[in-house]
Amino acid sequence: MYPEGTRNRDGHILPFKKGAFNLAVGAQVPLVPATVSCYRNFYCKKENKFTDGKVIVRVLPEVSTEGKEYADVLELTEQIRSSMVKSYEEVSAELGSKLS
Repeated sequence: MYPEGTRNRDGHILPFKKGAFNLAVGAQVPLVPATVSCYRNFYCKKENKFTDGKVIVRVLPEVSTEGKEYADVLELTEQIRSSMVKSYEEVSAELGSKLS
């Protein structure tokens, strides 16, 4: 699931919706965040189509929801979003330096 709820079109991570986090907490299953570097250099917005390009995918450590309750979802969402924003910026910068 993509917690942003829609495709990012400007190169930044959008605010997260809480649905995926509510589901994970309700089921008491871990969340496994993953980030993909920026792809706007080979994504055509007008045609909603990708061309050839490279990305870096980084899978972050799983985050346990064991013992968490629905009251914890907001904090959990913010914690994971913060780690994903940092990772996204790192992998996008890494990819940019490899393409230069």
